[in-house]
Amino acid sequence: MEPDLLEAVNKALEDCFGLEVKINDIQLLSEADRRNRIARLFLSSGNNETRSVIFKQSLSDKSQDTTDEDIMARFARDFAGLKFLNGSDINHSIPKFLGASQSFRFILLEDLGDTHISLVDSLTKADPDKAIAALKRFTKSLAHFHMASYERLGEYDKLLVSAHPKRETPEDRIKWNEKDLIPKLEFVCKAFDIPFTNEIKQEAIDVIKISLSPGDFYVLTGDICPDNVFDHEDKD
Repeated sequence: MEPDLLEAVNKALEDCFGLEVKINDIQLLSEADRRNRIARLFLSSGNNETRSVIFKQSLSDKSQDTTDEDIMARFARDFAGLKFLNGSDINHSIPKFLGASQSFRFILLEDLGDTHISLVDSLTKADPDKAIAALKRFTKSLAHFHMASYERLGEYDKLLVSAHPKRETPEDRIKWNEKDLIPKLEFVCKAFDIPFTNEIKQEAIDVIKISLSPGDFYVLTGDICPDNVFDHEDKD
């Protein structure tokens, strides 16, 4: 890590633990061309206690054009989601939030350990009963995740604004999707010789608005792809 980044990480850790912390070693976990730099930091503190924490930094995506706004938005969602859930009554495993830096776009979180059993592995086992049991564990955890944020997303939004005042709003998302998707729908209609009427256009706009507008079931979801989920059967 660059010296100024390392200094910022060290300060965030000392603010979290309330004592002097030394970073003894750094194990890079992410590949060089990824849009996030992820590392395991091995620490020792003033009381000779040793531990490891996870460092995650939002970077430019080398596979596509990335603006500073894109990087800040990714950092802000990581920061706000993790800090919000750490302040919630939630009874499934969430890594502890340990610190962050807005200027360096990193968060620090609890290390859940070397043993990583992905939900992908659990769902693709040869035993169908094992896969179904894994899916039930996941569904239950997701329900608790939703319950923790139900009718409390105002608190989440405050955290998001504190990290990224110009964050995307639901209205912005609706406008962006209309601008992106309606011309594509018109192109497909023309390709299949289907009249692109005002009625079709308005129905598509209505679907976009209904899908993306806050409603009775508006909750925090996160990126719940199976390969983002740890599934430890013994810990339910």
